[in-house]
Amino acid sequence: ETQAVLAGERGPSRSAALLGAGLMLKATRKAMTLADGVSMATESLDSGAASAVLAKLREASGC
Repeated sequence: ETQAVLAGERGPSRSAALLGAGLMLKATRKAMTLADGVSMATESLDSGAASAVLAKLREASGC
């Protein structure tokens, strides 16, 4: 399901991922509000930035 979310598939998995990421961004004070965090996470997914980070992590770990 992670790949589907990163590929832009809409649905409950994407919603859960965005909510979780939004909560983490708020908890770490990267976002002022939960809504801001969800917005930041949405931009990261939609722009391909999240997928690019995962690709770099895979490359670095040899996966």
